[in-house]
Amino acid sequence: MSRLLTNIDPAPAGFELVELTKRDLLAQPVGVLVADIEDLSRVLDRYTERVLGIVITLGEAYRLEEKSALLWHVTIPPSWIAVVGALAQGWLRTIGSADRANQLLNASQLGTERLRRELELTRHDYNELTERLQSQVRELVAAKDALSSMNSQLEFRVTERTVPLERANMKLSLVVDNLKRTKDELGRLAEVVGLGSLVAGVAHELNTPIGTALTVTTTLADESRKLHAEFQGGVLKRSHVEHFLRAAEEMTALLERNIFVAADIVNRLKQLANDQATESPRHFKLHETVADTLKVMDSQLRELPYKIRLELDASIEMNSYPGAISLILTNLITNAIRHAFDGRKEGVVTIRTAMHDTNTVNLSIADDGNGIPASQIERVFHPFFSTKFGQGGSGLGLYVAYNKAKKILGGKLTVTSELHHGARFMLEMPRVAPQRDRSAVELAPATMPLRL
Repeated sequence: MSRLLTNIDPAPAGFELVELTKRDLLAQPVGVLVADIEDLSRVLDRYTERVLGIVITLGEAYRLEEKSALLWHVTIPPSWIAVVGALAQGWLRTIGSADRANQLLNASQLGTERLRRELELTRHDYNELTERLQSQVRELVAAKDALSSMNSQLEFRVTERTVPLERANMKLSLVVDNLKRTKDELGRLAEVVGLGSLVAGVAHELNTPIGTALTVTTTLADESRKLHAEFQGGVLKRSHVEHFLRAAEEMTALLERNIFVAADIVNRLKQLANDQATESPRHFKLHETVADTLKVMDSQLRELPYKIRLELDASIEMNSYPGAISLILTNLITNAIRHAFDGRKEGVVTIRTAMHDTNTVNLSIADDGNGIPASQIERVFHPFFSTKFGQGGSGLGLYVAYNKAKKILGGKLTVTSELHHGARFMLEMPRVAPQRDRSAVELAPATMPLRL
């Protein structure tokens, strides 16, 4: 129940007689009965902008005045003094509900704007990549047209050797088209706050095979132009043609291998994106979902000095939401490598799966890091709680994981920790996910106040 304070002696029923201080007025929401409303100005400068609640004064008739969206001034006749305590509690509950709704709206708008910026950056990167690939394809086509003017024997041999190159070009065009279609899927994927690191990891993974493919096509185009120049200048030798054909064969093979790698990465991403976007339950093996998630995160993990240890029960089969499980696992692993090992050059994160009983599955992520202070352990699942704001921490990763565990999987996510002895997050979930109520909205417990 909210506090009802007064500086009028004797205090009416339900009110606490105090000598008003700034701390009293900022303990929100608060109801204050004063003889003169100017008493608040003497206690707290600009109180109308900082106090959440209701100010009550005595007057000849009832009057209601809005000081701010969440602060109201009520004048009541002295005869109402006996019931004002009960009325004030109802007013304060209404104001408190309005404040909480305002906080949730502000948090939602902040998250939406952040996702919009991330999506815009991702779209720009993929558009730039697409333009570069199309430019290289056009250069390859031009080189092929130039070579077609050579004598029949040379044309036959070049055509025979460049068949693999044409197949590789077709596959490269398919990859470009696939990337365009994947952009929309990445947009939906980025709308989930915890998947920012997943998109970054996939982009990093794609950089190597596509970068190699670009280098190969550029080199092949240069060799084609040199050969064409020699042909037009009448200085073309058989050894030059044989050298070009050998190089073309090697480069097309390299190009084909890298295209296959890029296609495999895109297919893995599409699978995870489909699981996230459709949110339809399906049958799967838990250890395979864990392994697929670690493959997608490989680019983030391989350069770190920390180790991932797996203790997985390969017999666990589920009918649930693998996309939600993958997202929770991604956020928990990311949280561990960002926070658990500060000041340390080594550490181990252990991922363990086990059957709790015939219908319940346990998935735990434990580290041997620095642990979580007791003063923070109860707030780790609160939105926007982070010890690394401004250093890459958004304060939303564990909050998203908590709500996915409860709202999508029908389970619960808990944490235990001892300072200097690591932390352990436990996801307990039914083997068969319950039927979802899509209209239900779940929030993490005791969300932290956002009002300043």
